[in-house]
Amino acid sequence: MRLWAALAACMTALLIGTVPSALASAAAHHHAPAKPKHHRHRSTRRSTARAKSARHKRVVHKAAPKPKPVTPPHFVVAPTAPVSAPTSSVTKVSTPPPTTTTPAPTSTNPTTTPIPTGPTAPVAPAITCNLYASPSGSDSSGNGSLAAPYATVNKLDAALRPGQTGCLRAGTYGSTTTWIQINSSGTSSGRITIASYPGETATVRGYVDIEGSYTTVSHLSIDGSNTFYTQHPAGVNCPSPTSESLTIGGHDDVLEYDDYSQSVASLRGNGIGIGFWGNADNTIIRYDKIHDVGQCQ
Repeated sequence: MRLWAALAACMTALLIGTVPSALASAAAHHHAPAKPKHHRHRSTRRSTARAKSARHKRVVHKAAPKPKPVTPPHFVVAPTAPVSAPTSSVTKVSTPPPTTTTPAPTSTNPTTTPIPTGPTAPVAPAITCNLYASPSGSDSSGNGSLAAPYATVNKLDAALRPGQTGCLRAGTYGSTTTWIQINSSGTSSGRITIASYPGETATVRGYVDIEGSYTTVSHLSIDGSNTFYTQHPAGVNCPSPTSESLTIGGHDDVLEYDDYSQSVASLRGNGIGIGFWGNADNTIIRYDKIHDVGQCQ
């Protein structure tokens, strides 16, 4: 009993002594000013670190950065159609350089006469027809008009008067056995002309004999193949018969712009195909084509 009483007394003493101490400690904590929290000290340490870092940065000299290469802007070019070469229709116009005229020096060398060349046929004058003949015409019923032409060269020539022109429509007049006689004469101021109709070509075949004077035969195709030459002179080696040459017996006659030949080779004679006899003075043969004549010696 005494032991338990002693323990109780001790516990009571401990409790009484502890409570005032605890109360005193609580009062002390209540009235004492609050101490700054530790995070404020951490903030001060960070500021100090930053200041040191700033001073360190100002001391260290960093190298200037290298300039970056400038990259040109990237453009996307849309594809275009190829440019074609200029065509032949485009004509280049070039300006000729200015020219200066320098007088030619006077030559002391003797001059030479140029070599003459063959004559060039001038443009033939237009033909105006007065009477007409046609292979489909008629010597008996025709009157020489364009609507009722004659049929032969002989009839047309006989109807012509000085200053008139007889025109032959296209076609063939005569044969190897035909004797074509042109007997009508013109005058010095009014010639008689026998020619092809304008724009056409008439062919006269056979032995052509021009006996009239002041007569012009032009723009005809003359086939002189005929059978009228039967007696050859001694020493001439020709078959018989052969063609009699186109004969000019009048004076002041003109044969121009004609094509003369002998189409039948076996009837070609020993001459040039054109002959003269009688008073064939002042005859003019010009601007003609004479070919395929002669075969024997």
